Amino acid sequence: VFYYQFNKEEQLAALEAEKAILEERKKLKAAGVIGSTMDALDGAAGLVGSGLVGGAGLVGSGLGA
Repeated sequence: VFYYQFNKEEQLAALEAEKAILEERKKLKAAGVIGSTMDALDGAAGLVGSGLVGGAGLVGSGLGA
């Protein structure tokens, strides 16, 4: 497994992108667009893309330290 360590700017950008995705998901869920099954499936992989799992600032497998 290869990891890429984000610099501070990349970490902040990834965090903001993750916040925007989560906020959009909340809006869709409130509007009834996303059902509980879809939300559960998407939520399981929610933090993988951000690279901020465990605060390590690493991305690759999505598992934090």
